[in-house]
Amino acid sequence: MQRTKVGLIGQATILALLASGANAEAADIAICSLVAKPSNFDRQAITFQGMATGVKKKTSRRGNDYSSCKVLGDAALLMCSHGATPN
Repeated sequence: MQRTKVGLIGQATILALLASGANAEAADIAICSLVAKPSNFDRQAITFQGMATGVKKKTSRRGNDYSSCKVLGDAALLMCSHGATPN
């Protein structure tokens, strides 16, 4: 049951993060493409799909809120978001 709850929270977090920065011209890419050659996507708006696991809300030593998670799709991607995340 715990894993399902984290998965739903993670999915909501990823959707919120993607929606906040999504562009109408963003390219939908596979995670494995991003992991293989990240420089190919420098300064480009992208979207990807996956399930967020291990979502952790944290505060830096300077007092800034951030969160991190692992996104699982066709590959795994570690993701970090700055600022407060939705509950």
